[in-house]
Amino acid sequence: MSELSRRMAAIGVGTVLVAAVFAGCGGSDSDSGGALSKEDFIAQADEICAESDAASDAFGEDFEAAYGAGDFDAAAELIEEADATTSEATDEIKALEPPEEDQATVDELFELTDQQEALVPDLIEAVRAGDNAAVTEVADEAEALDTQTNAIADEYGFVDCGSAGDS
Repeated sequence: MSELSRRMAAIGVGTVLVAAVFAGCGGSDSDSGGALSKEDFIAQADEICAESDAASDAFGEDFEAAYGAGDFDAAAELIEEADATTSEATDEIKALEPPEEDQATVDELFELTDQQEALVPDLIEAVRAGDNAAVTEVADEAEALDTQTNAIADEYGFVDCGSAGDS
């Protein structure tokens, strides 16, 4: 795998497309009207991140194959598909109610993931054009955001939704 393809698979999956420190959770206690405990919030998010990471592996392989073969339209379409899935998952986690005392931290994480999500159209455009320099530029920006996001997520207590989920 070329360095660029490896980075794009990792960035596309782990950063820009997953667009999240945590990529959403299924079900929540918020239906009962209350905030989740920190432990429950982390557990639900980490469970979904683990599932998302498994799904991302297939995307990474498909993206690598398409981009490496010069099928830039197919590679861009894969990013669009992954982004749609990620957006749904992100919406699910945003529907969770974190502990009140953790809201500022969670808001900071979502601000960073929103910045990552904003990179997706640029990434799609660069991939579709086969513009390695532009792809690298977006990947570098996404990596910087991912580093910040992972630092906060790790400190908060996430495992699969933190830096451990990127490996």
